[in-house]
Amino acid sequence: MNNYKTEWDFSLLYKNDNDPKIEQDIIEVEKNSYIFINKWKNREDYLFNENSLKEALDEYENWNRNYGCYSSLSYYFWLKLSVDQNNGELKAKYNKINDISVKISNDISFFELNLSKINKEQQDLFLKSEKLKNYNVFLFNLFNKSKYLLSIEEEKIMTLKNKTSSENWSNLIDELLSK
Repeated sequence: MNNYKTEWDFSLLYKNDNDPKIEQDIIEVEKNSYIFINKWKNREDYLFNENSLKEALDEYENWNRNYGCYSSLSYYFWLKLSVDQNNGELKAKYNKINDISVKISNDISFFELNLSKINKEQQDLFLKSEKLKNYNVFLFNLFNKSKYLLSIEEEKIMTLKNKTSSENWSNLIDELLSK
């Protein structure tokens, strides 16, 4: 019979749960998130100017790729909790990362919400723009789902309530069974 490794190798993400890189990554994610947020939150030029929109979308894509709310931090602690569901210290660290992610997610939600609410004529111009062709699918999907989006305040509430009671119930059952 073959012996297979039955433990996950988390070292590709972090050395351990107290790796100093975790705190460095938290700082880096927050810093880079708020660079984007602070630059674009009070601006409206990207809603009607394709050059500004291209710049904003390039930066948004970069943020999502490198620092998005659900970065390696969330992934690491989610995986660790999957292995050790009754570890209170892991739960606390995961919840800390989740709280940061929710705050950033709420603070950056203005971008897609504002874009989705632009008028139909401007949407058509952006979809036909040669400069924005790399973002055509993203914009098309965003414009199509706009009728289902709530106000910024309502979307923030939905983000805060993202962790549903059914998910919490399922986690509780999993924890009890793992004991």
